Amino acid sequence: MTIKELWNNNRSTCIYSLFGIVTFIVFASLFIWSFFGGSATEVTVLAAQVITTENTQDEYLVGQALNTEGLSLNIGTESNPEIIPLADCSVEADFSSAGNKKVTFTYSPNSYTNYVGVLNVKVYFVRSLSVINKPSSITVADDGSFTTDENFEIIAELNELPKDNQTFIPVEGKEKTVKLTDDMYTTKAVASVSIDGYYDASLFCGNLTYDFSFYNGANRTFIVDSEKSIVSFENTNGETASKMSLIVTDTAKSYQDTCTGTTTGYYVYTATDGAQSVEEFDYELTQTQEIFKSDNVQAETRTEDVYSVTYNGETFTAAADLWQGAVVNGRIYATGVKNIVVSSDNRILELQNTGGGTETLKLYVTNFTYDSGGSGKSNGYYVYTDANGETFIATFFMQIWTYDWVPLSQDKGDSYANAWVFDYNIEKYNG
Repeated sequence: MTIKELWNNNRSTCIYSLFGIVTFIVFASLFIWSFFGGSATEVTVLAAQVITTENTQDEYLVGQALNTEGLSLNIGTESNPEIIPLADCSVEADFSSAGNKKVTFTYSPNSYTNYVGVLNVKVYFVRSLSVINKPSSITVADDGSFTTDENFEIIAELNELPKDNQTFIPVEGKEKTVKLTDDMYTTKAVASVSIDGYYDASLFCGNLTYDFSFYNGANRTFIVDSEKSIVSFENTNGETASKMSLIVTDTAKSYQDTCTGTTTGYYVYTATDGAQSVEEFDYELTQTQEIFKSDNVQAETRTEDVYSVTYNGETFTAAADLWQGAVVNGRIYATGVKNIVVSSDNRILELQNTGGGTETLKLYVTNFTYDSGGSGKSNGYYVYTDANGETFIATFFMQIWTYDWVPLSQDKGDSYANAWVFDYNIEKYNG
């Protein structure tokens, strides 16, 4: 039988056999290619054009979210465009550091084609944050973020001033400083577990955090220093339905230096029907007096252990240590010559009279600042009472300097041979 006759008689069998051999070769080739890192489907990357508008934002702060308003992707040509909305694209944008950045938009109509467009933007570093005007109203959302009223004004100093002075409004008189809008930062508020309406809040912009605290009551917001700025009074009439609270919003720094100053805030009165009213609180501490200057309250008084306020015919009291902790940021000690404010009894030192007489000397430390290396200063007052009971005041001041590195080599003898100390008061006043 000739080859031609054999082919004619077994044509179908030969064709299927040949097809099987080809299929095997192709499958084996794909398997080997896949085994060494190949993919069954190659992805073709095609350039696309990012369509912008005059309102497109191309300058950002570190950590700020991308603004996609007005952006789209053209996967066609200029003469025959095919516009893709960004909602159908994936976006890659890393604003975690400052500098020139590329934002990448990718559209994938199928598993083997990607259209990629790039937008060039600039990201600025935030050097500092400052609050120019405090908010009158803060609303906290369920997720802990908060929004403020339009009174809130916060500014940021940047590494350089952005070119877009419509989005980044420059602050007059301050170099490289802009006003922040609420889309330039994120917020977080944590509610107190002990005081209803009190929050510790944080505002995040760039790599910086601005922390503050506030209290929401009587349909308004009060900016306060801490939980101790809120003092709850007791109703002396025994009625628990009507309540009084003192919200301290501004305390003078001078209390810790000269032990004098002024404090302002608000009384919040809650009537038996739940209605709330707010009255201004005004107080002054002088060398020898505590002066109550609040309007629209019937009376403000102090005994040794309590402070009292009378409002709407009802009298409310608060413990002296709680009231003073909020109002003067410490405890007030009347020495007979001068009112002295200290943070606690631990800052009062009674010195021993080595002569055996009846004279006494106490040291009141009103302020102290020391860094981690031990350098710093303390100031306050000596209170001296002589044998006749007459009291005198003298200023106390101490400063300490330390070095980060002190040579202590034993091979060089006494390292402290040239060290010396003296008491400034003794040197100046000759004892």
